[in-house]
Order: sequence, then structure tokens, then C-alpha cells
Amino acid sequence: MQSQLIQKLLFGLILLSGFVSAQPVKAISLSIVSKGDSLMNRKEFTAAIAQYKKSISHVPKEQLSDLYMKLGKGFFYRLEYDSAYRYYEKASEAAYNQADFKTMGQAQNNLGVIHAYLSEYNEALNSYRKALEAYTVLEDDSLIARVLYNIGNQYNKASVYDKAIEYIIKSTRLFEETKQQEHLAKAYQALGNLFRYEKDYEKSLEYHRKAIDIRENLDDKESLSRSYNDIGNTYKYIENYDQAIDYYKKSVELKQEYKNSNIAVSLQNIGEIYLKKGEYGKAEEVLLEALVNAKEARFRKNYATILVNLGKLYTLVDQDSKALLYLNESKQIAEVEEMNDVLLDCYLYLKEFYESTGRYKQALKYIDLYNIIKEEILNAEKSRITREMQIRYEVEKKQQEITLLSKENIIKEAQLEKETFKNQALLLGLLFLIVLIILLVYAYRQSKRNAELQKAFLHDTQHRTKNFLQTLISLFSFQANQIDDPRAKAAVKQGESRLNAMMMIHRSLSQVTDNQAHHFNFSDYSEKLIHQLKTSYQKPDCEVSLQLDLGEVFLDTDKATPLALIVNELVSNAFKYGLSDTNAPLLKVKMKKKGKNLTIVIKDNGKGIKDINIDELKSSGLKLVKLFTRQLKGELQINNSSGAEFRIEVQV
Repeated sequence: MQSQLIQKLLFGLILLSGFVSAQPVKAISLSIVSKGDSLMNRKEFTAAIAQYKKSISHVPKEQLSDLYMKLGKGFFYRLEYDSAYRYYEKASEAAYNQADFKTMGQAQNNLGVIHAYLSEYNEALNSYRKALEAYTVLEDDSLIARVLYNIGNQYNKASVYDKAIEYIIKSTRLFEETKQQEHLAKAYQALGNLFRYEKDYEKSLEYHRKAIDIRENLDDKESLSRSYNDIGNTYKYIENYDQAIDYYKKSVELKQEYKNSNIAVSLQNIGEIYLKKGEYGKAEEVLLEALVNAKEARFRKNYATILVNLGKLYTLVDQDSKALLYLNESKQIAEVEEMNDVLLDCYLYLKEFYESTGRYKQALKYIDLYNIIKEEILNAEKSRITREMQIRYEVEKKQQEITLLSKENIIKEAQLEKETFKNQALLLGLLFLIVLIILLVYAYRQSKRNAELQKAFLHDTQHRTKNFLQTLISLFSFQANQIDDPRAKAAVKQGESRLNAMMMIHRSLSQVTDNQAHHFNFSDYSEKLIHQLKTSYQKPDCEVSLQLDLGEVFLDTDKATPLALIVNELVSNAFKYGLSDTNAPLLKVKMKKKGKNLTIVIKDNGKGIKDINIDELKSSGLKLVKLFTRQLKGELQINNSSGAEFRIEVQV
């Protein structure tokens, strides 16, 4: 009891001294970040970014993800998407290391937004799905609902309407449960438009009315004006012109009330309906008002479209000079801005105008131009359909992979996305198993009472652990034989290799007695492991030469396990990648223990490693090496010198 009390007091003093010494640095970092936040609020993004960068080396690790998010936001507002993307990726990785799934989800969601801005449809969907996985871990339905909506909206942009409807309906259920009324109304409005695209006008009207009910209760005039315009569009498609005009007028009234400059769209819609109904006087009045508004607001597309409608109107009422004036102005804008849909109408009405005035040569010219633009629009539509089919193929392929890989829990952890949570769950499971074995062996060594009982318990535990490891190895081997995809097969094989290394060290540790706890022969174990790996990866037509200088290295059992896995990872990588296409392949492994310092050097004469920046390693295996080296408070160095060289230095 007395010794435990002394230990607790010493531990408390260490914590207190660390807290006191950390305060000045923490205070400095908070001050710098706070100044950056103030600049960001004033929209001084360049200055804010400079402040945030200053604090990177000062903030604690647990605050890095938040700082990277701020940097990503700053660059995003400056429209520097590459830099924003880089920092959101850093934020995601830092958040994962801290098990901060909320920040990780936000970072992945923002990466999806950037991909969406750049029209990178599949990449956006992948990022949104990663955000969804992070929020699912948190079981936060409010955030899950928002990212489901983003996925649906992305499918909408890619014109994959059935998938868009599927995901947005899922989001509405969660928005309803979490009582997020504003988001729920937004989702209903999106569904109203989607069902109109799918020509299911009854459902379109149903969802638009739901959105309107919510927004009227919230007194959200800006959003309500958009809903009125959209439901007007649905009524226009089903040729219920009176209802359409009523809703368009409501939209105009609200926009005038809160002084929204975008009144031209609704006015243009009203003018088009009057034109369809043959009420030319009303059509002219509304379209001229819309034209003035669009010009003042600099809405070029609306302005050009209104000009076309006015040209059509004046053609119908035989005001040829006005018709030609408006159609030519619209044509000039549309040609400069490459508005093919507007040009198509322009050329059609110009053709009709010249035909009606007997100028057939001019009419023929516009027939040719009309056909050219129509062909371009058809080609664009073909591209859209091709893109839609490609996205559908990717989605179906992803679903097939998930179905295949989810049949067994082990296969879930071998999915093609090495950065997904399933692969990371595999690594965490392996680490847990290692810790479990070490704790069981350590617990056995520490207890001296009931020796025979403990001996029987340890024997049983070792037997169970051995059987469990052997079962996992068999499962991995079986699943590897069932998979055709080379990347998935390689992922499963990598897991099998790690389990084999653990099985070997388990056998070796089970033979160590209490008196030998500090004398585990790591050199002998490493030699057996290296030869086993050579046998596993050896190609029949290319013999790999080994130069082993392992000396005599004896270690504590608690140091041996992580070091064994480090050797397994690096030697496996050398056989799989470093020496795969090398003439006269050679692998050198050297171990040297001097006092408490152990140096391990693993070098091949292959093509080397592309990325030697330890902080930005992407390989899951090398990340594992980095993790274990950090656990041992050691140092990892990577060099390219006539091949890849890995040097690990630890105190044992």
C-alpha cells in the first residue's frame, strides 16, 4: 500500500510539472489561433491563414484537426481549392488519429463539396460516403441526415435521379426525427423538383406543398419564394397555367418584399405562359419588366432567354423590326456565352422570321446553324448519359464489392478502399489481439500464488490463442482463394502474413519461462520469420539472395512483439514491391544491440520507395510500422540509396 501511494504521488507530480510547463506554449497557441479566428470573421482570409500557419507547431496534437479545418476553410473562401483540399485531408487524418469522428466526418464532407464544385462526381460521392461512415460511428442522426442529402444532391447533379430520390428520402426521415425543419423543407423541395424531372407530377406537387407548409410556418420568405417558383414550374408542365401564374406571382411579391434582385426568373415564367395562352399584351408587359430586372441584376442567361421570348412575341404580332432586334441581341449574347439551349431557340425563331418575310437564303442559313447546335446538344446529352451510366456502373460495382466482402467479418476488413474504416478496423483488431496476448503472458509472470492453477490457466489461454490465430489464418487463406480481384486478394494476403508473424511469436513466447523473461532470442526468431517470408513470396524464376547479420539480440518479451511485426511488415514489403521487378534481387537485414540501443536496418536493391516523407505515408503497412516505432519511443528513417532502406532505432 505504501509503495502504491508513493507511486501515485510521483505520478501526480509528473503530471503537474507537465501541466505547468505546457501552459505558456498552450497560451501562445490559443492566442495565435484566436487572432486568426477574429481575422476570419472579418473575412480577412489571407491574414487569418498566416496566423493559423504560425500556430501549427505550437498547438497540442488533439487540436491539430480543428486547426487544419480552419486552414481548409480559409483557402476554400479564397477559392484555392487545391490548398483547401490538402488541409481538409490533413484534418481528416488528424481527427482519425484522435478518434474524433465528428471532425473527420466534417472534413470528408468538405472534401466532397470541393469535388462537387469541380464536377468530379464519383470522387464527391466517395468523400460523402466516408463522412457518412464517420457520422454512423457517432450515431448522430442529424449529421447523417445532412450527408445523406448531400449524396442525393450529388446524384441529382449527375442526372442519376432515381438514386438522388432514394438518398434524399432517407434524409427526410432523419430530418423529421431530429426536427430539423429548415433542412427538411430543403429536402422536400429537392424531391419536388426530382419527381418533376421523372414526370411524376403528383408526387412533385405533394413534396412542394410539404416544403411550402414548413416554410410558411417558419416565415422563411426567401426560401418560400423559391418554393412558390418551383411549384409553379410543375403546374406549368401539366399545363395548369392559372395555378402556375398564381404561384409565380406569389414568388415575385415575396422577392419584392425582401428586396431580392432575382425577380426576373418568375416574371419570365409568367411571360412565357401568357405567350402560350396567346395573351400577347400581358406577355409583352411582363417580359419587358423581366428584361429590365435581368439586365440590372446582370443575369445574362435570363436576359438572353427573355430577349428570345420577346423576339418570338413580336414575330407573332407582325412587328418585324422589333422581332429582329431582340433576336439578334439574344443571338450575340448566347454565341459569346456559349448558351446552346438559348441559341437553339434563337436560330429557330430567326429561321421562321426570315421564312415569313420571304428571305429564304437567310432562313436556310439559320436552318444549318440550328442543325449544328442541335447536334452539339445531342452530343452533350450523349455525354451526360455516358457519365450517368459510368456512375451507375461504379455504384453497382461498389454494391457488389460490399455484398461480397460483407459475407464474412474478415472479408469486410479486406475491402479495396485501404483508407476506409473496415481496413482500419482490421489493424485495430490485430493490435487488440497483440495487447491481449502480452497482457495474458505478463499477468501470468507477475503472479506467484497458486502456481499450478496459473500454469494450467496459461496453458489453456495459450492453447485458445493458438487455435484462434490458426482459425483466423485459415479464414484469410480460404477467402484469398475465393477472391479474383488482385487488390482485394493482396489486402487479405497481407492480413494473413501479419497473423503468421503473430503465430510465430506466440509459439516462441509460450516457451519462455519467468526466469527467461528478459532473454527472448529475437535474432533466432527474426531469422526464421525472414526465411518463412522468403518462401511465401519467392518467385520460381528469380531467387532472392539474403544477407543476414542478426548478431545475438535478446529482448524482453513485451518489446519483442511490436518489433516482430515491424520486421514482418518491412521484409514483406521488400519481397512484394521492392524486389518484384529486380534482376539479382538482394535483401540485407542487420541487427545490432549496443547497451540498451537496438538498431535494425532492412535494405533491398530494388526500385526504391517514391514517398519517403514519414509524416505523409499512405501505405497502411508503413503506417503500422510508424505506429509501433512510436509506441517503442523509437525513430524510423527511410532512405533511397540503390533501393529502399529502412532504419529503426529503439531503446530496449
